[in-house]
Amino acid sequence: MLNHKLDTETAMLSLEQTLWHAAWNGDLMLIKQSLEAGAQINLPSINKARPFEAAAYNGQAGACVLLLDVGADPNAFAEATGESVLHQVITKSSNLRRTQIVKALIAAGADVTRRTSPQVRTFCFARDVRTRGEMPLHRAAAYGDAEMIESWIRAGADKSAKDIHGESALTWASWHLRDHAILKLLLYVEFEGSIP
Repeated sequence: MLNHKLDTETAMLSLEQTLWHAAWNGDLMLIKQSLEAGAQINLPSINKARPFEAAAYNGQAGACVLLLDVGADPNAFAEATGESVLHQVITKSSNLRRTQIVKALIAAGADVTRRTSPQVRTFCFARDVRTRGEMPLHRAAAYGDAEMIESWIRAGADKSAKDIHGESALTWASWHLRDHAILKLLLYVEFEGSIP
């Protein structure tokens, strides 16, 4: 039987909306209860996003692992922007939880080469930002830690891939004044060995 918390929330929200909020907040118990009550795990609800996207964007590693374990699509993406869950998880500065989510997504088969749709306004950032046909590695170069970036590279991300403006992940890292350790990870072809 559902507990009072779920009963109260579902009185105002659909099961999918309750699941979305539980994922956003990392409430593992409410996620399980919502799923047991019949919530559809891969159904977009709030802001056309799936619960898994909400958990990833908000850095809820435990919720992401749970949702992946019960069938969340590791290749879910926002229709308007083409931003995959991998793009969404790294729209804020990295922390251990975000790196854990990236590793879980890669292990679950997430596409590390997916590009965003070019020139679409994204709501992953709190200002007027438009997508640039970038891969997740571009965003990781700007915001991710070395462990996250290494995970992408081991999974087959192309360090020399360019966004629609001809900019590589190395360029993104340079714009964001990343340290030499990050820059060295992203060196490719003609730049190999250019940082001592």
